[in-house]
Amino acid sequence: MASNKIGRYEIESKIGEGAFGTVYKARDPALDRAVAIKVPSLTLSDDELAKLIIEFHREARIGAQFRHSNIVTVYDLGVREQSKNIKMHYLVMEYVAGIELKEYIKQVEQIEYREILQIIFECCKALDYIHFHKIVHRDIKLGNIMYNPNYPIVKLMDFGIADQINYKNIKSVGTLLYMSPEHFEEGSVLTAQTDIFALGAVMYQLIAKQPAFKGDDVSTVIANIRNNDPIPLQHYRPDAPQELSNIVNRALAKKPRDRFNTALEFASSIQSLLDSLSNKKSGAKISVGESRKVSQNEDYVFLRDNSWFKDFSPSLIEELVKVGKIEAYQANQLIVTEGELADSFYTIISGSADVIKYSNTVARMSAGDSFGELGHITDNTRRTASIRTAEPTKVLNVSFETLESLSTENQAMLYKGFFKSTMQRLTKLMESMKL
Repeated sequence: MASNKIGRYEIESKIGEGAFGTVYKARDPALDRAVAIKVPSLTLSDDELAKLIIEFHREARIGAQFRHSNIVTVYDLGVREQSKNIKMHYLVMEYVAGIELKEYIKQVEQIEYREILQIIFECCKALDYIHFHKIVHRDIKLGNIMYNPNYPIVKLMDFGIADQINYKNIKSVGTLLYMSPEHFEEGSVLTAQTDIFALGAVMYQLIAKQPAFKGDDVSTVIANIRNNDPIPLQHYRPDAPQELSNIVNRALAKKPRDRFNTALEFASSIQSLLDSLSNKKSGAKISVGESRKVSQNEDYVFLRDNSWFKDFSPSLIEELVKVGKIEAYQANQLIVTEGELADSFYTIISGSADVIKYSNTVARMSAGDSFGELGHITDNTRRTASIRTAEPTKVLNVSFETLESLSTENQAMLYKGFFKSTMQRLTKLMESMKL
């Protein structure tokens, strides 16, 4: 670099370079934070540069909307005068202390299955988030996933060719080894299942250290993508569990309808296999009120798939998972006791429970109902009723103190749920009184 600055950003080091540009680590002195700056290569033709600038603007416009722990945040888009006739366009992003998966896979002889599953689970969360916002990435690949195994950090990046789901646009975009069959079919569109296929190809490559679809030339690769199944994973790793192969094969199904319906469903399958590898016994009994915080992965899938939280964005669910606590109870167990200190609210996720007042059962609540929230809304410091499970039941427990620390959007969504639940109970009460 002729100068040690790009705009207001102070360049510290080069951290990546490719055919189309260079990425620098820099410092933003105004906000005192590390950033990554992507700039186009000076060797690009005018047409290549024009295309890349369009992608920069697209990435900035789409990426700046996203706030998610598994997505690299875009901060800024700028232009700097290089000389009288030359302008330097640059994209400023969140700096991630890690490397691209395409580099990591070269450094490690063999990646453990649990590590691969966790990487893919985090990628599923990123896809779940962008698909919720009606965006398809269209270029999921090893080189667009940042990873740091020490923390761990997994972040999806490069939204330069992302677009709206189902939008009929040019389908030749993307990276060949990760393209889906619908890229090459007349009249088809790129959907969420397109990203799922690409992530399946990433998963296959992390396991086998070989692309899922290979060939000596482009036409052969395309033919394999459209018509042939990949070589079984056990050819490369004989100890690969069949359940692992089943997940990869479903993600790589030729027809979109045969793949996972959503990234959340993909994540759920990943989590089930993680549970299996951890020798967890499905349906094992849990003592009274025991927190089931074995895995935030499991909690994320559980809440995202629950009807009470259907209007919550994936990022709001992620926030709840970090601060809330899922508890599991056996049948006929007290969750709260009348008269005790009220310091949290609960939402029933599965099962049912009875409301007991003065030793009398006055109502039954089921999945989707909440209780304890009035203690926060009215500042009533004592429970006004006991809640006893009628069957094995799971609840989300969020303390009032934690509730105050949640984002404004999350609090608003929870209060909306509270009032909806309260109105439903009042409606049922009024109907019973008429009888």
